[in-house]
Amino acid sequence: MLEKKGSSQLKNPAISSTKASLPASCYGASAFCDVNQIVDVVKKKSRVIAIIVAFLGLTITGIVIAVAIHAATAALANHR
Repeated sequence: MLEKKGSSQLKNPAISSTKASLPASCYGASAFCDVNQIVDVVKKKSRVIAIIVAFLGLTITGIVIAVAIHAATAALANHR
């Protein structure tokens, strides 16, 4: 995945996009990084994504329920 030893460029764009969010000790002159630091970054990102997905799910569910209640109210109002 990596180019020649002297190069700081990464071939995989997914890895290079997370490079900015890794601790400073994970890139630069020393190519060694503690795996736990990378795992912590991934866990934080995963947690944020999970919260966003849960919030969107609750919001969409609320909208569906509101539309259903509105439709039922309109149907009962027209029925009388």
